[in-house]
Amino acid sequence: MFDLDGEWAAVLFLWIAFMTVVGVYVIRIALILYEQRAMERHYRLRLAMHRGRAAREAAGTAEPPR
Repeated sequence: MFDLDGEWAAVLFLWIAFMTVVGVYVIRIALILYEQRAMERHYRLRLAMHRGRAAREAAGTAEPPR
């Protein structure tokens, strides 16, 4: 299909290797951001739960402890 001599084959190989490394780091960064957002959602949920409990206790409508 293409007539690649040694120099162009080496350039193509290095380009593919470089793009592979870049792709791996992009995927790693995306996974780190996804995990961080999941932890933030969990933290916000717990914060809202405790805030609601404190508001119910202050209003005197909290359930008695089990």
